[in-house]
Amino acid sequence: MFIQVDGDRDGDDLRSGNGIVTLIPYVEVDGARTVPDSEIEGVYTRMQRDGLTSKVFAQNEIMSATDLLAMLKSPSNLPVFLYVGTCAAGFAWLNSIGKNYAYAHFVFLAESWGKNAENKRVTDEMGHALLRYWFSFEGDNGPIFDTLVGVVPSKNVLANRFVQRMGLTKVGEIPHIADGGAATINYIAREDYG
Repeated sequence: MFIQVDGDRDGDDLRSGNGIVTLIPYVEVDGARTVPDSEIEGVYTRMQRDGLTSKVFAQNEIMSATDLLAMLKSPSNLPVFLYVGTCAAGFAWLNSIGKNYAYAHFVFLAESWGKNAENKRVTDEMGHALLRYWFSFEGDNGPIFDTLVGVVPSKNVLANRFVQRMGLTKVGEIPHIADGGAATINYIAREDYG
């Protein structure tokens, strides 16, 4: 269930002051979730501290830890948590899943933001770990996802730079979609990642 991710593409472990990036799919196993509710409540508190709740959930659809838990437990979402060492560094999820595509979303907490070269490396590895993980999903007929789509408020310049650094291509902007402002539409195709 735990997916330990090597940091560099050449196989070296990603080490920071906190340790190795690990992905934990948020699923139920034998009646228990892989990440306890109390941990998610703590993540929500950290999101509030970091000023992320209104940036990530711009339509105010998530107003409490209870709302976040309900969203993550919804069968229409495929969530995963990212840890650096033993500390939750963020989470991400897919939804609006189509025949061979899905919409991707992410939240990276302040401790993992790329404020210096080492943190930028950790932030980038978290993003690459997510893309490798999602593109690794396979069904009976091969890979499940050929394309991942990201919709980011255009005013969130850092998030848009980050997704483009991860290899997503900017398609354009849609006005009046993200909290009254424009949203930038980005995508990455399986054949373009790697």
